[in-house]
Amino acid sequence: MPRRRARTGHGDVKGELWTARSRRRLESGTEIVVTQQDGLELQVEKAKRDEAK
Repeated sequence: MPRRRARTGHGDVKGELWTARSRRRLESGTEIVVTQQDGLELQVEKAKRDEAK
C-alpha cells in the first residue's frame, strides 16, 4: 500500500504560528483542529462547522 504524503505548511493557533502537517491539502484561511502535537509541529485537519472557533 503506498504511503500518503502529508502536506506541510504553517497555521496560526491562538495567535501563535506553528508548523502544521495535514494528510489532505488545506487552502489558506481554512479553519483547523489540532489532532496531535509532535514537538514543535502540529498534526491538523479541517475543522467541521461545529468545531470551528
